[in-house]
Amino acid sequence: MRNFQKLRASVPARTRWLLCTLAAVAAVFAATVSFGSGTSAPASSREAKSSEGHAHRVVETMDRTSAQTTLATVPYSGGRFMTADPTGGYWSTNWLGALSAHGGASLFGSPAQSGLKLAKPIVGIAATPDGLGYWLVGSDGGVFSYGNATFYGSTGALHLNRPIVNIEATPDGGGYWLVAADGGVFAFGDARFYGSTGALHLDQPIVGLAPTPDGLGYWLVAADGGIFTFGDAPFSGSLGGSGKEITGLVVDPSNATYTLVELNGTAVVPTLTPVAAPDSGGTPTPTPAPTPSTPAPAVSGNGTVPDAPASLGAPSTMVLDDEFNTGSLNTSLWSPDWYGNGQVQNGTLMVSSDVSVGANGLALQLNSPQSGGIVSTNPGDDQPGHTGFQIAPSPSKPVYVEWKATLPSTASGGVANWPGLWLVGQPPWPENGEIDVMEGGGGVTAYHIHFGNQDGEGADGPGQVVDIGGGTHTFGVLWTTTSVTFVYDGAVVGTIDQALDSPMSIVMENSYSSVDPTVFPSTLYVRYLRVWN
Repeated sequence: MRNFQKLRASVPARTRWLLCTLAAVAAVFAATVSFGSGTSAPASSREAKSSEGHAHRVVETMDRTSAQTTLATVPYSGGRFMTADPTGGYWSTNWLGALSAHGGASLFGSPAQSGLKLAKPIVGIAATPDGLGYWLVGSDGGVFSYGNATFYGSTGALHLNRPIVNIEATPDGGGYWLVAADGGVFAFGDARFYGSTGALHLDQPIVGLAPTPDGLGYWLVAADGGIFTFGDAPFSGSLGGSGKEITGLVVDPSNATYTLVELNGTAVVPTLTPVAAPDSGGTPTPTPAPTPSTPAPAVSGNGTVPDAPASLGAPSTMVLDDEFNTGSLNTSLWSPDWYGNGQVQNGTLMVSSDVSVGANGLALQLNSPQSGGIVSTNPGDDQPGHTGFQIAPSPSKPVYVEWKATLPSTASGGVANWPGLWLVGQPPWPENGEIDVMEGGGGVTAYHIHFGNQDGEGADGPGQVVDIGGGTHTFGVLWTTTSVTFVYDGAVVGTIDQALDSPMSIVMENSYSSVDPTVFPSTLYVRYLRVWN
């Protein structure tokens, strides 16, 4: 951790709905090609920053690095821009805004019907949840609402870096998202921003966005079928690198899986197959059962024990698993404060009322510099009833720790505040070591280690910026007695060769820093914490 003294009513999954919705994206790509040169905007003005003068960007997300994709092809015939009428039927429109209704869907008006002269072509249409209205969007982000569709805002008056390519409504119809070809996301009404690819270099442009059934996340899909997940959107495969040409994606609300639509109208359901683990190159085989000094596996909730990523040479014995799905914090394991309620950590007053467990997992709230959230497994914090947890590697038993977390985001897609996922040795800090697996700072993320003592103060150790932005990611660390390897979204982002073998506890917090982009209130969500040894 930095030392500043020195330094989240879905429509039933009917066959008719799925087929109609598939049609909704079958011609988006063609129109985008024809009219993709229109003005459009910074989906994100965030630049990669590094106090060290350089940045390492992780553009290839987990879909590109942690799994191979098996293609299941479904026959399908597409059409123009379309959206399904949830009560049956669908609407189609062309780039001039001339609308047609099919299968019993009702017309509520259109730009062509009213003789409206468009500044830019129509590139998308989205229906209200009850089918009594719809929105159209132009490539400049101008939004046209009809029926009971409410206008919540647009980017029509902005200068865009890339044109808008799609509009999608929130599940309750109280808002919508616009997405640009660079993956910039614009949220209006009750739509929430969970992140974007606006600041990343993309191999192919973004062609579609689809929200999760609960509206607490979304997927972006690129023209090559690459998938980018944000919020609670799960990854279930991609077509990146397959040579396919994709026009968009649709989601089955019954199970939150997605279908990709090719330019020729073929619907493809990507699925995952396990990646064969390469030769470990002599990595010692871990002991098959915990030693007496190692805690027995602590599995909460669903009873399943996932595997650590064997391809990294990680151990296979799980010793801790908190899925944060029981509705309350396990206070024998976690202390919801810092050496007592109301103590200051990293310049932020940490209070137990800012710690909770709910539908989105563990929630660490930050309301102000005087009200932040922290949890710790430190067994030495003298908190009643708190036995805690700490762990260390041995020469034959490395440690692998993995979090899935949703980082607080700024409006431009950067990381807000000072969220942290750390392993911390016992005092004095940090003579017994510290591993900062992820911490936010300056709108980006980074990893570091700290160790030793320098003039009575903890020495800064090496680290690296990894600019992945806000939203949901996985963060892992493979810790051996001689090195520490950091894994973001399934990809190794760096290794530091350093001997650290003192026991460390786990700390997670959402704190404030005057030098970081700050959002009040904001929440760091942790979906799970898993430890193997």
